[in-house]
Amino acid sequence: MTQIDLRAVTPAQIIATVGAVIAVAVSFGVDITQQQQDALLNLTGIVAAFLLGADAVIRHGRSKIAAAAVANGTASLAAEKKG
Repeated sequence: MTQIDLRAVTPAQIIATVGAVIAVAVSFGVDITQQQQDALLNLTGIVAAFLLGADAVIRHGRSKIAAAAVANGTASLAAEKKG
């Protein structure tokens, strides 16, 4: 049987993590203005959206390959090679 990896990281999680890193950096004395913080968070959101879109395309391609393998009966051969 084909196993699907369902790990998912949302843009909100990435932005929250970067926001927390920025907050810690500021609390330790890094001099970042509010405008710079906002710019970093905006850039993070754009990069996160791009990465998640690319990941969706890759996962879609892999699912089509897995479906074709199941339809052709070659999925069990691939599983045997792994294990």
